[in-house]
Amino acid sequence: MFDKDVTLIDSGEATAVEVERVLIEKNLKNPSTHKANLQFFVSDIPHKFTEIGERFLGQKLGRVRQPDFRF
Repeated sequence: MFDKDVTLIDSGEATAVEVERVLIEKNLKNPSTHKANLQFFVSDIPHKFTEIGERFLGQKLGRVRQPDFRF
């Protein structure tokens, strides 16, 4: 059992806050309000990644595909 003084931290949220802080500090944060054009390259089945990714992120993913490694 946890003591009442224990604070649980969502590491993903804490990391995002810290990344934003560093980008602002180094003047690297993109000021654009345009939505990004996301593309995902996966080694697994693109359809399965899309299904799970959209459920996890709660939004439509951009383009999801397997890269063509033929030389």
